[in-house]
Amino acid sequence: MERENTSGSIEIHIAERIVHFPREIIEEILSRLPVKPLLKFRCVSKSWRSLIDTKRFIKAHLQNSAKKRILLDPAGRQLKQLKNCSWCSLLNETVTNSLAFDDLLNVEWNSINLVGSCNGLVCILLDRKTVLLCNPSTRMSKKLPDVEDDIRVMEFISYGFGYDESSDDYNVFAIIVFYSAGAFQTIGRIYSLKTNSWKALKDEDVSPYDFDGAGKFLSGSLHWITADDVNWDIISFDLKGKVFGKVQQPSYSKGVTFQTLGVIGRCLSVLCDYHNTHFDVWVMEEYGVKESWVKVVTLSNFLHHSISEASLFCRGPNGEILLICGFTFVIYYPKYSVFRHSQRSNTDSVVGADVYVESLVSVY
Repeated sequence: MERENTSGSIEIHIAERIVHFPREIIEEILSRLPVKPLLKFRCVSKSWRSLIDTKRFIKAHLQNSAKKRILLDPAGRQLKQLKNCSWCSLLNETVTNSLAFDDLLNVEWNSINLVGSCNGLVCILLDRKTVLLCNPSTRMSKKLPDVEDDIRVMEFISYGFGYDESSDDYNVFAIIVFYSAGAFQTIGRIYSLKTNSWKALKDEDVSPYDFDGAGKFLSGSLHWITADDVNWDIISFDLKGKVFGKVQQPSYSKGVTFQTLGVIGRCLSVLCDYHNTHFDVWVMEEYGVKESWVKVVTLSNFLHHSISEASLFCRGPNGEILLICGFTFVIYYPKYSVFRHSQRSNTDSVVGADVYVESLVSVY
């Protein structure tokens, strides 16, 4: 505790020394600092508090934010804490320590599912029906209003979280199944953070698609893979126009038996399984352009797992590919054509993950 007080005193002392700098210099310096000291610096003066709280500063700070963490999806288990681990540690260290985000979930829920992360905000589904929006850096959280007041028994079967740049708004997407009048029914809803309310999607827009789980957010749209007995499709939902569409796929080799969708870097990606013998990793280098699909690498079935137990979620600075396979992290190093299992402490097994960056973005 004493060390924290000393650290806090040093930070305030530094702040007092630069408080008389020109405003543009102060803004440039502050926009490159982590969130924790910035929250303290709001107390230095009214002008600093006003600056740090402006939308312009929050956006500038987000653009400069370099501290990445990996959010761990607890696979719907009964937990009281959402955990994370260091991106750099996963890549470079033998054992990675998992840390809990304190005070985000103040009660224990029967199940927790990670919906997604965008611009430092994290969306969580609790007990398959309650949605929580939070910013782990600022410790702010918000329980979203109920989707429908008159529906008591329901379950989210598909969901997604993303940002609509055109309206500067954050959206939560939900496909919900509920029981009414002796039958199961399906509805689609979209939540707006600006209005703090849900709006209905047209039934005819929702009904043609059969997909579940969390959508992958990229380029203003959420994405899922759907399948029938014959075809695989990548379905998109544009948050600006609130319309569904399809993304053209790469020219796969014959024999694909399963696919999983991901986002690595700023590119849509597909992991293709060929009868559990090997995997192909495809990346769409220019969003929406079919010709930009590139096969990055072919991986042997190194873990003897079905691809249904594997997912892509990240790419390192030197081309490293991070996967979750089964319940473990696996890192592929293309330069050496080798795999490595990453061990984690202080955590249970996980089935998914997402990249999280520090930010000052508000949940209100």
